[in-house]
Amino acid sequence: MKIMKQILTVVLFLVVITSQAQRVPNESENIDYLMTFGKDASGDTGDDDHVQIFFFVIPHNYEEPIYLRVFDPEVGGKHDEIKGTANTKMKYSIYGGTGTFSNEDARQIDPKGEYKSGNLLFSKVFDNRASYDSKWHTFGPINPLEG
Repeated sequence: MKIMKQILTVVLFLVVITSQAQRVPNESENIDYLMTFGKDASGDTGDDDHVQIFFFVIPHNYEEPIYLRVFDPEVGGKHDEIKGTANTKMKYSIYGGTGTFSNEDARQIDPKGEYKSGNLLFSKVFDNRASYDSKWHTFGPINPLEG
């Protein structure tokens, strides 16, 4: 039994070593968190459209499941910038497949038209419940063959 534990520990250690992730925002950007403000927020917050779009490139030959993790996805806790009351919701959507990146609307500065392009793989709405405050939410597994 002790040998089995040691083998499992080594296997888990190797899995951690070979796992890859990219932090967004990157340390070099000198900001701790990205924020998106609700539709009632004033324009002086720097968020003029209340949407953020990120594209992730997965190598064509990658076949393992993919997981995307969001830290502190709720609105109204420790890392959130509250102006008045936290009366908004945050929707995270993950799209994949044909048209996700190639759609011209998805790559524009202002989210208009068909910017929600491709196939919807996951979607979840978060409110101000403390159960996700300062915690991670994992989307996945995502099949890389889905785009």
